[in-house]
Formats: sequence, C-alpha cells, structure tokens
Amino acid sequence: MQSDTQGKKTLDATDLAQFTGAEQWYRHSINRKVLYTDGAQYVAEHGGAYWLLDEIALIQPYDKKSRCRRIPSLDTQCSYRQDSDSHLR
Repeated sequence: MQSDTQGKKTLDATDLAQFTGAEQWYRHSINRKVLYTDGAQYVAEHGGAYWLLDEIALIQPYDKKSRCRRIPSLDTQCSYRQDSDSHLR
C-alpha cells in the first residue's frame, strides 16, 4: 500500500496478489444478507473503500445484475454473495 501526494491511500497489484481465495467471510453491517471476502475487507480498510462495500450491499436487493454468479470457466465465485456461512466476522 502506498499514499499519494495528498495522503490518500492507494493500492497496487502486489497488495491484492495475496488474495486468491476466501479464508474469511464478513457480513455487511447494513444488508446482513451480503457476505464479502477478506480481500474485499482489505480493499475497504487499506484503500479507504468502505463506501464501495456499502454501495454494493445497498443495490443488491434491487438489481439482479449486481448479484454474484458462479463463473464455470474460472471455477470461482465473486467476492460478494448473499447466503449464510459459518466463517463470518
């Protein structure tokens, strides 16, 4: 992580390269149905992007296109999903 000339936090590829899967899931405080990964939490904390988590959590109940879907060719899931999980913070 770096800071720009105005002291704002910035992220680069090496910061995000450590996140290749989910070790920890977090439940959003506004929309309790939304779960997100430790990578998304890192971006929020270290990149100053809690607003992004809020925007995603608030739109999901209303916009079907914003909901997560499995990508078979990559065999992965996106960072945000709506269901329950036992590894939550």
